[in-house]
Amino acid sequence: MFVGAPRCEGPVVILSACFLIVITLLMVRWLNYDYFGLLTAAKYSAQKTRPTFQKSMAVGLTTGLQSGIFIGMQCLMLICTRSLNLVEIDPFKESTGWTCPYPDDHISVITGRIFLGVMALITLIIAFLCANGHFMGQEYILRDFSKQIDMKLTKLDPDAQASGGGGILRTSHFFSMLPTTFGIWIDSWNVKGYLLKERAELYAEELRVPQFCEHCGKPHIPYLELMKASGRQLSLAYQIFPFGAVIGKAVERFNNPPLIYWGTELKCLRAKPHVDKVKSMQGRKMTAGQAAKYRVQLQMAMLKDLGLPVLMRVFSVTMYVTMVYFTAVMTQENVVELGVEMFQILTYVAFSKAMCEVFLPIVCVAIVAALVAASGVAAKKAAKAAVQPYRLSPVVGQVLHGVSAGFAFSLFLYQEPGVDFTLGLCAFLGWLVGASLAVLIALSSYALELCANCELSGGIIKVCFAAMSAVGLARVFTWRLAETNFYLAMSMLALVLVPGTNLAFRKTPPEADGAESESSIWPLVSTARVMSGPFGVIAGVFGAMVAYEPMATQFGADIGLLVSVGFGYLLGLAYGLATDKMLEKPAGKWSVAAGTTAALGTSLLIHWAIGVIVGSVVGSLTGALIERRVMKEMDAQCLEPPRFTKNVMQSSPTLGPVSNVVAAVRDKSEREAEIHTNLPTLYKASAPGNQLARADSGYGAYDDFEKERTQLPFQSHPALTASPDLALQDGSGSTGSPSASRQLDLAVVGGVQHEMEPRRPEDFNDEAMERRTSEPRLDDADNAAVFGTSQASWHSYGEVSGASPQTSPQRTARPFQNKAAKRTSLAASAKNAKACFPG
Repeated sequence: MFVGAPRCEGPVVILSACFLIVITLLMVRWLNYDYFGLLTAAKYSAQKTRPTFQKSMAVGLTTGLQSGIFIGMQCLMLICTRSLNLVEIDPFKESTGWTCPYPDDHISVITGRIFLGVMALITLIIAFLCANGHFMGQEYILRDFSKQIDMKLTKLDPDAQASGGGGILRTSHFFSMLPTTFGIWIDSWNVKGYLLKERAELYAEELRVPQFCEHCGKPHIPYLELMKASGRQLSLAYQIFPFGAVIGKAVERFNNPPLIYWGTELKCLRAKPHVDKVKSMQGRKMTAGQAAKYRVQLQMAMLKDLGLPVLMRVFSVTMYVTMVYFTAVMTQENVVELGVEMFQILTYVAFSKAMCEVFLPIVCVAIVAALVAASGVAAKKAAKAAVQPYRLSPVVGQVLHGVSAGFAFSLFLYQEPGVDFTLGLCAFLGWLVGASLAVLIALSSYALELCANCELSGGIIKVCFAAMSAVGLARVFTWRLAETNFYLAMSMLALVLVPGTNLAFRKTPPEADGAESESSIWPLVSTARVMSGPFGVIAGVFGAMVAYEPMATQFGADIGLLVSVGFGYLLGLAYGLATDKMLEKPAGKWSVAAGTTAALGTSLLIHWAIGVIVGSVVGSLTGALIERRVMKEMDAQCLEPPRFTKNVMQSSPTLGPVSNVVAAVRDKSEREAEIHTNLPTLYKASAPGNQLARADSGYGAYDDFEKERTQLPFQSHPALTASPDLALQDGSGSTGSPSASRQLDLAVVGGVQHEMEPRRPEDFNDEAMERRTSEPRLDDADNAAVFGTSQASWHSYGEVSGASPQTSPQRTARPFQNKAAKRTSLAASAKNAKACFPG
């Protein structure tokens, strides 16, 4: 039975019925659990919440998982289709075409046919109901699955949430699969039938998507992405039926992206953000030049929001029509010729669709941004802003020179008859030459920048160097071509290198006040950004070498050379600028280095395509691991404000016992401060000032240092002065005793000054010197009589007679020699406080 072709009908149809049971259960779970929608939501959540390299890993894994599962599910649907082909309407019909060695198998055949027919009918009914969304969001189906993935998917069933139990089927909408088959989405039909809006909002809520939609005002998964996922699921449902693959592929193509949306519920699909933005910048009175710029901006915006989406839909339909046509006309005799032609056409159409989806929108937005930057308003704003160094232009100059020299040397080695090097080795040697030239020209430009009054001579040196490079490289490029090609190559290189060198390595203009600005080249050559240019040269040289042979075969040697150089420039600039951007992050340095090294080594040993894949995986994995380590370190630190962390109260040694300071103890290794909440308040805030009063110790330099160290970083701070109505009392309650006057003088620290007039440091020094020479200091008995003998007594913090603010709260209290001897009860401190403030 399991070896060779099956010969007995009875076991085959019974086994086919069992396959239908398994596939039906799997299909019910797959279609109603919305796996494709959940994977799409997970990918979108990772894009919005994860760091750069973790994002790339998550998106790559999710996309690969979606593709792999879709391929596997299509294989299962094929098994289901083959099983349905064995269904016989008449179970008693005589078997034909079977070579079973057992003559009496009628009972098994009849039983198997009946079993298969019943299961086929159940499968078709359940597939029809699932494909139309009648089980979508039902609470009894999603209950266990919601617990497994820790998401409250049962919110999709409002009836179950309201009444505690919903129905078995959703009967509010029928035949939702019909408009979806043709890529048409209608609010009152399949949008409601498939719970599209509800799923988008719920998935965003459960996955904690932070970004709010500017058109809807709430976070949600992009509706177009969920429409694509729903189209894939419906495509699988169609492929259950015989010849359903033709309709299933139509559903898949017509919903990627959807052809038509008819409604107003999904506001994002009706939005034209770039067109609205450009229209908002239209002036009332514009000159001819401004009007021309505005029209170009509007056309680019309309192409981005309206034209490119239409082209993407046209290409999707073209791909489906092409596949159907070649499938119909292809036979065994012409399969070789038509098969190659079909794949070529599909490749071109898919490439065009990808360009409309990824590359051309960036170009349109870049053109709009460039025209906005070139407008008069933007120029005026830029003139008022501070001068910034040119960050990207030195990288551009490095890549232009490095790719030109590296590709020329690589192509020379690759075409030289006596040199038997592979393409990868030639590209590697060319990269060494190009990278060395890129670093050398950056260092030379910085040396010219350091030279005073060398703007003119430095510019002449750069022009001469670029011109000589164009002549020499053109000779190398056209070593085996005609002389006319030499002049053409020299002209093209000169047009690129001469202005590119002067613009890329130009000096930053001075500030508005004439001061010299920061260098644009020094941050490049003195940091890890120095890798940006050489790594861009790697990509440019390898890309140009790979593209040269097919371009030369297609367009000829001369045109193919120009196209290859242009492709190398574009690829090198893209990789170099991306590298420069990634090097801003700690993980980017190691990721770019590891990925580029892995790609380079694999390209040399195996193949450049495998090298690109290996380098991408290694770089993304390295960056993701480093980002994970950094995130763990950040999670170990507490970044909450002090009111959300463990608070302790400690008395400031500088302010003495007159102030309570809240300290946030965030480091476990630090000693926790003692809590003091029973200290008497002797000062009150009255007038704003820049610092608190502090007694002079007699050492001028030390006092100046202390005042600068304890300066508050705020614009103003309330100065603490003595309150006239808060007179300190001694034990007898008298306010006029000498002891009380001395205590008041000590508390005031220099007397009461005007509220709006901050005191000068000279006043502190003179007054403190006068006080030391005129009055004796308080002895221990006086301190004990007034402040008690608690831990917060005067001598707990040394002999401090003034108050000064702290830049930041102190984390730990000063360690005490003998805490047990100085610790008293709260009652004693409260009694002393009452003695200071009676009534």
